[in-house]
Amino acid sequence: MKKIQEVGLKNSVPGLEIQDASEVKKKEPNVSCYEALWVPTAGIVSPYEFTIALAENAVVNNVKFLLETKVTGLKKQKDGFIVETDKGFFQTQVVVNAAGLRCREIVSMLEEPDFEVYPCRGEYLVLDKTCSDLVHSMIYPLPVKELGVLGVHVTPTVEGNLLLGPSAEFINEVDDAKTTREMMKTLLHEAKEIIPVLPFDAVINAYAGVRCKLASQEEGGWADFRIEESKQNPGFLNLLGIESPGLTAAPAIAKKMVQMIAKHVDLQPKDEFKTIKRGKRFSSLSTQEQSRLIKQDPRWGRIVCRCEHVTEKEVAVALSNPLGARTLSSVKYRCRAGMGRCQGGFCTQHIIRIMEKEFDIKVEDMKLKSTGSHLFTGRTREKKVYNDD
Repeated sequence: MKKIQEVGLKNSVPGLEIQDASEVKKKEPNVSCYEALWVPTAGIVSPYEFTIALAENAVVNNVKFLLETKVTGLKKQKDGFIVETDKGFFQTQVVVNAAGLRCREIVSMLEEPDFEVYPCRGEYLVLDKTCSDLVHSMIYPLPVKELGVLGVHVTPTVEGNLLLGPSAEFINEVDDAKTTREMMKTLLHEAKEIIPVLPFDAVINAYAGVRCKLASQEEGGWADFRIEESKQNPGFLNLLGIESPGLTAAPAIAKKMVQMIAKHVDLQPKDEFKTIKRGKRFSSLSTQEQSRLIKQDPRWGRIVCRCEHVTEKEVAVALSNPLGARTLSSVKYRCRAGMGRCQGGFCTQHIIRIMEKEFDIKVEDMKLKSTGSHLFTGRTREKKVYNDD
């Protein structure tokens, strides 16, 4: 713990203080520990809302996204690169390789990679909001050096749920983001060592992600980010091994990439940069504000998601996003319909109705998220026309 404190102090993190159990109990009565490192400047954001905000602000400032487009090849030219995709060819002065777990595949299209990628799956558990008062800070155990990860921690979220996790399993397939009963038990057991009063029956969902590690389990799993320009192919910029804390580091990485791109492209600040901000959730507004909105549009007054108190209008607004993303997940991450205790058991049918009636999306074309995630094959009660012949 003292070593972690020393590292923080060297990086100018203010207010770091090692406190004994009695001091910890004053801040977090439900935490069991001998002593802890207090980090007063630590904070949380909603990772999916942060990502969506970046993307949508980029779109309104004329950035073009080619969703569900696969890069199949790269060719170096005298004045730039040709990017080959399954939807055509694109010429560019600079290529930024931010392909995550597929970053090695992108590098291999131009040169021989000098690194390997070791996928490491991390599972999380989402707890019901009834547990929101158990902790108010991010609670981390001391990292286990041999695993190359921070360990299972308890994290409050912006919306009130608690997260338990992540696990750390080195796997063979980069797409193996499954969740397991065994790991759920392990996560709960390890979390209860930190928060003994944690209930076993509060889990409402589980999910997993896969880290892009540049060090194997045998090597300890620890490796720094590699943010670099190819020596063989100038203009080919690589972001390699951006695992945790990649989200926290994202703004700083972005500034670094701007500096690197500026060596090849004459970048100028945009005079009329447009900014869009998502408004407050309907449920958080005052009664007067809610009444005003309902008078303007009755859809504000029709609740679609009972768990998260999401209205029909909020679903429609989510589906009208500037990215053009119109899937069940695009709704979920923009207005939280489907994120509550019933996990979409009530609201899914209403979201489907809105997608069909207001956005003219056929049920057989509706997706959970990306390619191949179709929700339906058709209707079970289609009206059929029979000829007397």
